[in-house]
Amino acid sequence: EPLRAELLAGTRPRPSLAPFAMLAGALMALETIKLLAHRDTVDCRGVFLNPWTLRVERPKPAWLSWPRERMARKKLELLVRREP
Repeated sequence: EPLRAELLAGTRPRPSLAPFAMLAGALMALETIKLLAHRDTVDCRGVFLNPWTLRVERPKPAWLSWPRERMARKKLELLVRREP
């Protein structure tokens, strides 16, 4: 009762519901991504939406993406080391 009286009297600030609304929105967005990706879980590599083709793209399997990643890292290191 005293808490309600203080809230109604305006002597105590009202709690914000924004964090709860943001959390609910984030959880709904995650569920939508899961449904669009046709996956039960989304791992650390993620799932991507290609805006030009409007398709959900999944990462390549680890055994295929690992060599590609190594090559890309080496090429980027060479580009960074070069001086203009």
